Amino acid sequence: MDQASEVMTRLQKEIVGRSAIGVLGLALLLGGWKTFSTGLEISKDNRERAARLASARDSELGFRPRRSPGGSGLFFALGSLLMVGGAVGVLAAVLPTNTFARLIGPPSYTTLGEHGEDVARRF
Repeated sequence: MDQASEVMTRLQKEIVGRSAIGVLGLALLLGGWKTFSTGLEISKDNRERAARLASARDSELGFRPRRSPGGSGLFFALGSLLMVGGAVGVLAAVLPTNTFARLIGPPSYTTLGEHGEDVARRF
């Protein structure tokens, strides 16, 4: 076999890389959405359970139980984090490379000094 036929071209590498990032981004978006919706279900269940307990305790003891989020905050945080990561992955797969680099890249200059005065102070 010819060595040139074994090596992928730059365009083929770009297509494979972008599709892999796109699939990973979509998977993260789906996982984040499912995690976030699980947090919603947990908080809804906790509210319903607290309402049932409150009505039973109010009639028997005359006081209301304290309200707590019931542990759904972790699901909301993880779901949000996964969705942000998935959105970045999908953007990386869809946008041109130079546009994506400008979008998430470091700022050109800091607010310290004049523009171009100190390149070492760039973030």
